[in-house]
Amino acid sequence: MRNKMMFFLAAAGAFAIGIPMCAQQQEMTARDMFESAAGLLVPAPAAKPAKTPKSKTAKTAAARTSPGAKAEQAKSPPASKSSGAPAAAITAGQGEVVPVSLRSGAAAPLGLRYSILRQVQGNQTEEVNADSTFHSGDRIRLSIQANDTAHLYIVQRGSSGNWSVLFPSPEIANGSNLIERGKQYEVPNGQWFAFDQQAGEEQLFIVLSRKPEADLENVIYSLRQGTKTSPAAPREQAGATILAENRPPIGDDLVSRVRSQVFARDLVFEKVDENTPGEKKEKAVYVVNKSGSADSRVVADVKLHHR
Repeated sequence: MRNKMMFFLAAAGAFAIGIPMCAQQQEMTARDMFESAAGLLVPAPAAKPAKTPKSKTAKTAAARTSPGAKAEQAKSPPASKSSGAPAAAITAGQGEVVPVSLRSGAAAPLGLRYSILRQVQGNQTEEVNADSTFHSGDRIRLSIQANDTAHLYIVQRGSSGNWSVLFPSPEIANGSNLIERGKQYEVPNGQWFAFDQQAGEEQLFIVLSRKPEADLENVIYSLRQGTKTSPAAPREQAGATILAENRPPIGDDLVSRVRSQVFARDLVFEKVDENTPGEKKEKAVYVVNKSGSADSRVVADVKLHHR
């Protein structure tokens, strides 16, 4: 009875300890999730169990295997990998873990990293906190990076209350808004945002989506005459052109509608600076949609204070 009680207490203690340990493993910061997906990291292969000595009976059975049976075993294909597996590793027989690459939309968190680059000398820049207070004459750019190939939209709210498109831009990738995983983009390209004498607040709205945003696409892109193109995704066709000065303004209702399509519980935010623990020192903001769905979206509101 005493032995059974001791076993029960030991098991209960292990269970109690296991809960916070599992919870701690699952608690990843936005930067951790961003970098894990961007680097296509996969769990290390599980340790293989110690080999047990084969019995004489097993050796005898193996020796009796006919050459024909051995040939059939050699032809047998390996265990198939399900394309819809949500994990970064697939178990394949005898507890063996087979690493697999994370593909676009393959249940990996979609993440966005953005930072503010301020001009310090010539074309040299330095990262500053996004909530910094800027002054007249300051010149800045927006640095954007995604951890997966996705569609990027950046709009700016002017004094009129309407939103104008900053990205996609004709100067970057011929106006395409499909950005590459891990590549850094600077907006505006080769130019600067310059703060004038009028104090106030500049607002930027950033959308990163695995699928094209139809409402935004229809506003941003137009079609050449005589070209048949699907209205749902015009820029993917050869006849699509990006609008310039004649681009219609984007209203608050459209921005609000796009923003409301993302569940707040799916988004994880993290602001990092030189005081953030870790070897990597930077001043940036990470926003990650942890749902990992094929239609994941990330939205971010950036407010630039100007005095």
